[in-house]
Amino acid sequence: RWKGKSTLIAVVHRLDIINNYDRVAVMKAGKIVEMGTYDGLMGKKGVLFELATEKRHKRSSS
Repeated sequence: RWKGKSTLIAVVHRLDIINNYDRVAVMKAGKIVEMGTYDGLMGKKGVLFELATEKRHKRSSS
């Protein structure tokens, strides 16, 4: 219902909820270091990929 009418900016720490967002901005030390789709950023294997795999690894070793 809201799609196309508004912009939502969400600050999240749970990376499992952002895969359906239209665009994702990854911040590090207060600066945007990556921006794009979830799949595109994960495919780049940059900062978002590192954060996501680190969180998965921590959950599986707990």
